[in-house]
Amino acid sequence: MTNEDEISVLLRESAVGWLEGRDVTASLRGQLDVPRPVNRAQWGEMADMGWLALMLPEDLGGSGLGLPEACVLAELFGRKLVAEPFVPSVVIPSTLIAACTGEGRSMLARALAGGERVLTFAHPASPSGGAVTLSGSAISGSLESVPAIEDDGFLLVVAQDAAGKAAIVAVDAASPGIHIEKAAAGAGASLSRVRFQEATILFGGALLSGDGASAATAAAVDAGRVAVAAQLAGCAAEVLEKTIAYVGGRQQFERTIGSFQTVQHRCVDLHIGVMLARSSIRYAARVKESAERTMAAAAAKARAGEMALKAGRTAVQLHGAMGFTEEVDIGHYLRSALHLSSWLGTPTVLRRHFLSERRALESAHV
Repeated sequence: MTNEDEISVLLRESAVGWLEGRDVTASLRGQLDVPRPVNRAQWGEMADMGWLALMLPEDLGGSGLGLPEACVLAELFGRKLVAEPFVPSVVIPSTLIAACTGEGRSMLARALAGGERVLTFAHPASPSGGAVTLSGSAISGSLESVPAIEDDGFLLVVAQDAAGKAAIVAVDAASPGIHIEKAAAGAGASLSRVRFQEATILFGGALLSGDGASAATAAAVDAGRVAVAAQLAGCAAEVLEKTIAYVGGRQQFERTIGSFQTVQHRCVDLHIGVMLARSSIRYAARVKESAERTMAAAAAKARAGEMALKAGRTAVQLHGAMGFTEEVDIGHYLRSALHLSSWLGTPTVLRRHFLSERRALESAHV
């Protein structure tokens, strides 16, 4: 067993112990349409466990671990529907902060690692997702579908400067000139529409600008996609286990429905899909070269997203009418899969992105 494997085993054991006995779905019942704030008590516990600093460089007080280790936690959080925003507020900000050079880097790292402030990533996820411009020390514009904004949190915003170059800036969510409209998403998550009207940025300037900012943003998005894919794989795996347990006990025509061959085949198909998704995630988490990394991340999230949706819908069908009720956990897992599979790119969008990147890579080698 390698040192990396040992670390992953220890992380898994600590997370399983922390999650044991927590009934997350109980807190979701009756609150599906309410955008919920981050549970700061649990966020503090995650900080104490060292998980918030997992991917921060050691010179910034972090553990200096990478995406493979983050995916270990992400899959377990997906299994238990942990609503705390591990990917948008830990994985992506850590990747950005590690790449930044500007003033404020150390302060943001301390705030993230200690859990004092919840950081979140804000960028135009699509051409229709809005845009933000940087002029001097203020930003203006709007963004859609920004996750996990806390009233006292920090936003890491990808903006365009006067020269049309990318710039990564930090703003305080409570600053004047920032207007936030929150909406509920799946499994306790929230998404927000954000408008910036000459909102003053922190530290007086960009954390990173130009080609460096573009590269850091691409790396952060890729890392986010892989970690979300791990969450989706965990979600699908848990749904499959719950469904197998249910069909193994449900009686119909004086037989358990799990004894019917068609039901068994559907469960086997889901199991194969989960295994393939995990394989894609493991590969994507270890790729370093940028072009290959982007394709691997897109493929992993597309496969995991499609698999989680298939698992959720199949589980609802096999549970019968009960699968549509709030009292049964399966519906919450399907809602989580719907939310996570669309954030940072739907399976269809990511497949197109994969093909575009592959064509560009092939053209470069002609």
